[in-house]
Amino acid sequence: MSLNPGSVPILACDLGMFESAGVHLKVKECLGSPGATSALLLGEAVFAQLPTLDGLRLVAERKWPGKIFWANKAEKTSSPAGFVMMSAPSIRKMGDLRGRRFGVGAEGDYWAPIVANLLRLNGLKREEVVWVKDLDPLQKAEMLLDGKIDVMLTSVQNYIAKFEGDRRVRVLARGEELAKYREGMPQGPSFVGVASERMLEEEEEVQSVATVLMKAARLFSEDADSWVEAAFRRRPDVPKGRIRKLWDFFRGDWPVGAGLDLARLGEMLRGLRTEGRRPPIGSLVTTRFERGAMERLGLSHLAGRPGASLPLGRKGSFELHLVELGVGPALLHQFLLGALLGDPSVVEQQDPVGHPYRR
Repeated sequence: MSLNPGSVPILACDLGMFESAGVHLKVKECLGSPGATSALLLGEAVFAQLPTLDGLRLVAERKWPGKIFWANKAEKTSSPAGFVMMSAPSIRKMGDLRGRRFGVGAEGDYWAPIVANLLRLNGLKREEVVWVKDLDPLQKAEMLLDGKIDVMLTSVQNYIAKFEGDRRVRVLARGEELAKYREGMPQGPSFVGVASERMLEEEEEVQSVATVLMKAARLFSEDADSWVEAAFRRRPDVPKGRIRKLWDFFRGDWPVGAGLDLARLGEMLRGLRTEGRRPPIGSLVTTRFERGAMERLGLSHLAGRPGASLPLGRKGSFELHLVELGVGPALLHQFLLGALLGDPSVVEQQDPVGHPYRR
């Protein structure tokens, strides 16, 4: 699990918040957003949290029968400040990558276009680098620290969690130095939730999911300890002090309100190299579930302000219990969390008498 706001669905599940709302889920992880997308296309899942560009490609280019129904802000994860390139101490410049072992994730994941631009802009050929493939972010970090790979691209959360202060590795590039390699990748919300047409017919079920996501995000945004403790149970390999540092970094970056901005998503859609006529953004996105979540949380007066900074109330005002939402028997389906930066998870829905899978 990535230690950023993309963790909201996983940790809400771990805390029993979906179960309290009558939605029974369990969580498992897979490699990269390509794996999450594949499961959707195969009909093995009906929900997903994906990187925004992958979500747009899914519904606009691949014509998957479904819509975007939720936005997870988390913009710091896809900003220049959110990227770090780590290497062995012997690598001092990009030209030193020739003949070295570069750890990467699944083919076609979030990092793929960044890696392609990095090679092109530094006059490197793909065959000049040794590729160590299909690694998840934690595997890459551990292999770099153990000297089994020589270089990797990673996120700021992995840098803080695994590398900061460790002399076995060095920062090869970060921040604005890496921004030029994101050419052609428009900035916007880092994650979006997608739901299949079949699932969207179960409106009360989807509304309950959206409401829990927003309520959990508001809890984690206001109460650092609630997120730190839940995240530490998922990631005991990372000291709590570092997890708290990550909460400080992502302060103000949580999806606490309606984040689906059609104009901004339309701009991102126009930036894709889509073949043929692009469908209108309004046919790919539904905002009614975010609006419904705000109404149920008493925030409907702010529902017309996408990404607004919402009042969170006094500390502790959002406890872990949920108001019973009156959801009927749960259907068998999955909630995929194709999280950003090649660290996706799958949240599978169990039968009505099951319980969320807890790690």
